[in-house]
Amino acid sequence: MSFFKRIYRRYQPHCDDVTLNWLKESNIVFGPTTRNLLSIFEKHDKGTGKLDRKSLNEALNGLDLYPTKTQVYEMVKVGSECSHRKPEDHVTFGEFCIFATELIEQYEEHKLACLSSEDTSYAYTQPPARPPFLSYMSSFQVFLGGSCNPTTWRRDIAIPLLKQYGLTYYNPQVEEWDPHLIEVEEQAKQLAQLLLFVIDNTTRSAASLVEAAYLAGNGRQVILVIKGIPEEVAGEILTQASTSQTPVTHSDYDSQCELSDLTRAHHFLVDLVQRQCLPIFDDIETAVHCAAKVINQGIPISALDLKDGAQPVRYPNVRVGQKLINTKCAFKEFHQKDVSKISIRDSLLALKSLHHKDFSFPAYWQIEESSRFKHEDEKYFDFNEFCCLATEYRNYEQPMHPFARIYSMLQGSLNGVMSRWSRQSQPCVPVLKRDVYLGGTCRNTTWREEITIPLLRNNGLSSFNPQLTEWDLRYIAIEAEAKENSEYMLYVIGNSSRGIASMVEVAYYVGQCRKLVLCVQNLQYGLKIEGEQLTDRAITDYNRARQYLVDVVSRCGIPILDDIATATVSLIEKIQAERALKSQ
Repeated sequence: MSFFKRIYRRYQPHCDDVTLNWLKESNIVFGPTTRNLLSIFEKHDKGTGKLDRKSLNEALNGLDLYPTKTQVYEMVKVGSECSHRKPEDHVTFGEFCIFATELIEQYEEHKLACLSSEDTSYAYTQPPARPPFLSYMSSFQVFLGGSCNPTTWRRDIAIPLLKQYGLTYYNPQVEEWDPHLIEVEEQAKQLAQLLLFVIDNTTRSAASLVEAAYLAGNGRQVILVIKGIPEEVAGEILTQASTSQTPVTHSDYDSQCELSDLTRAHHFLVDLVQRQCLPIFDDIETAVHCAAKVINQGIPISALDLKDGAQPVRYPNVRVGQKLINTKCAFKEFHQKDVSKISIRDSLLALKSLHHKDFSFPAYWQIEESSRFKHEDEKYFDFNEFCCLATEYRNYEQPMHPFARIYSMLQGSLNGVMSRWSRQSQPCVPVLKRDVYLGGTCRNTTWREEITIPLLRNNGLSSFNPQLTEWDLRYIAIEAEAKENSEYMLYVIGNSSRGIASMVEVAYYVGQCRKLVLCVQNLQYGLKIEGEQLTDRAITDYNRARQYLVDVVSRCGIPILDDIATATVSLIEKIQAERALKSQ
């Protein structure tokens, strides 16, 4: 050991002996950061040493972090991939440390960005202003939207509670629904202060899913309750693949069974609503109490918190997982013999490479000296332990003792060139912009490759194609980023699929006032999907959702066509006309 290092270590302020904190022969506590995180972790792991999705969300809430369900899914997915773990249903303590510190850092960055822009909201974009609406009816405080017949949640739960609070309401549930009611309901929704939507688990609620997505995208005050996925509707057994209580797999999404389609639509709706920083509820009574608080106290729905029974959301557009991926890359780069472990000496090199810093810290010294004193063979860390070490290293602040300052100055002068090179060599990932996002029906379709993409290329326009051979929930965030970075959108709701998830998407972006062209084709009675005969009731439900979507889109002045080639040409002409106008 060099003379300067011995002097530096001797005059460091006293710190805890981390070798006394090693629990269960696993080196997971290396200082105050990992110690505090472990106390949170152990409150929620039920003694298993791992957190499932629900427990992970609760543990992060304990740190004042409020991720979306999509972000939680991404954390579990990335953690499982980095550790080559099956099934993909939990995270370890080391992974939790990385995710928690990553979110804390990003929250701080976004808070500073909000302060500098004088924007204190959590939402990524400001909702569009509500259009003026001419009323021919009385106004109501709460619109009771969502699942209708044969549900009784309005009569049994919502209306009695609203009456107790003295709140007025509009109930759109009727014995026989008719298309002319769309206009009446639209007036009631425009006049209501708050929209309470319940997606029940006894109906398909296809039109309600689309409606809730549009209203959330439009920036309305929506309290959404999702009770689950129906397995039976009016005596019809829905084809099985997955339910909201069962982990979703690739094979589930590759199947076109009805439960798979509805599950995907629910996940899209939850993600889009949470992107507006609106909490999702699973209990109607709690949702009504929260609705009353919002109206009576004049607060936004996004201000509801855990004490109200709400699951708040903060900074929903933050991407998670990259830090753990980088940690895994550093771990793999410096391990030697055993690919599942890394030595003490190599771990420090990996940490310096990972964080672009060049300093040691007390935990490392103690481990190193303890091993040398006991004449042990070189000690190794597995990936979980290395994640804990990396977390402590990242958050360690060097004390400024006089001798420490001298050493730091000498160290800084010797490594200045290397530090500058490290900062300059960090990759800059550009945002990839495209002209058109090609949304809508994906499975067993070729309209993108055969019709739309060639037409766009011939006119010098780029596009993003979300169609994949295998799809799962993690692509929701990737696709959302692609949509945000596409100037125009073309959505095709074809006549060979239920299209419910795509209708949810397009309704949300219509509410956001995005530049869009829509092609909608109704389902024909007698349709089969992958050999499955759709019932007349199912086709009526999905066509009703199409009808609602067409009505909303037409009122927004967006072109609607029923031919894909014609829709593509219409979009190209729209783009060319806008760009020609800008160039004048």
